[in-house]
Amino acid sequence: MFPFSFMRKTSSTTNGAEKDEASFVAVSLRDLAVRAVAEDERGNYNVAVQLYTELIEKLLLQLKQTGVANEQQELRRKTEGYMSRAEFINPQTD
Repeated sequence: MFPFSFMRKTSSTTNGAEKDEASFVAVSLRDLAVRAVAEDERGNYNVAVQLYTELIEKLLLQLKQTGVANEQQELRRKTEGYMSRAEFINPQTD
């Protein structure tokens, strides 16, 4: 439904600790996205909306923390996609 390729630090100026943290964040975001989409596909819309909301909050936080234009653009695109889906299924949670 949605792509899950999250940002990866490839800059040669990034130190090991920053790479490890970026990798952890990327895996965490990807796992959360996979869970949200899985619940959505199962028709568990209440859970899916909660997971999408958590994912969107984390993506926005990551967006604030990155200074790389390409990553910011990709994060905005992903955030908009998840927001659209959450808004679409939200009426079905009543």
